[in-house]
Amino acid sequence: GYLIAPNPFENNLTIQHYLLPTGLQSICLYNNMGQLVYRKDFNGNATTSIHIDMEKFAAGLYTVQMRYSDKVVTQRVIKVGK
Repeated sequence: GYLIAPNPFENNLTIQHYLLPTGLQSICLYNNMGQLVYRKDFNGNATTSIHIDMEKFAAGLYTVQMRYSDKVVTQRVIKVGK
C-alpha cells in the first residue's frame, strides 16, 4: 500500500509506500489540463518515502500516476495557495 500526504498540500508532497516499492517504474504528475509537469523514473531503486517539491507550480488539481511493473495507480491531489 501507499499514502500520498498531505492532501491538500501547499508546496511539498510525499508518497509513502508501506513496503519497498521494487516494482515502481515511474511517478508522473499532471496538471488539470493533462500536461505532464513532473516525472521521475525508477529502475528498482525507489525508496519507501518519495518527496516531491511542487512549490513552483500553481494551485489546483493534480493527478499522480504511479506506474508499477504490474499495474498503474492514479490518484488526485489538490495544491492550495497561501
